[in-house]
Amino acid sequence: MTGVQTCALPISGVATFNDINIETASTGYKVTGTSGAMTVESNAFEILPAAADHVAYIQNVTDATAGVNMSPDVTIGIYDQFNNLLIYDNTSTVALTLTTDPTGVAAFSVTSPQTAAAGVATFNDINIETASTGYKVTGTSGAMTVESNA
Repeated sequence: MTGVQTCALPISGVATFNDINIETASTGYKVTGTSGAMTVESNAFEILPAAADHVAYIQNVTDATAGVNMSPDVTIGIYDQFNNLLIYDNTSTVALTLTTDPTGVAAFSVTSPQTAAAGVATFNDINIETASTGYKVTGTSGAMTVESNA
């Protein structure tokens, strides 16, 4: 929420604002009301993320040596429609699969799916045993998918 919300006609001394919308999840929000020289501030409140809408790489895949686990760990976040990370999601799972294999015979291994911790799935043992370029992996959580860089 930004700017000023105005209530034209308070009823019986009560102003009602029914169109306030805050899209950024966070804690410590406060609302301040003013009328002339009078001011009142609300208690602090929290805006929670909306429902899961998409997944995205936080740490994408990187070049690696054949047969050696990729480093740093690959991480995929679960986000709402406003790009807020679902920090309270500790139950959703994200699967990782090899979707582009330029060799057609690569041995791909990873512990998958991973359960999100604070909205983030971490893959710490991605291993491709055949040296090549152009590999892509896809993260999937429900109907949401994201493809890696090549």
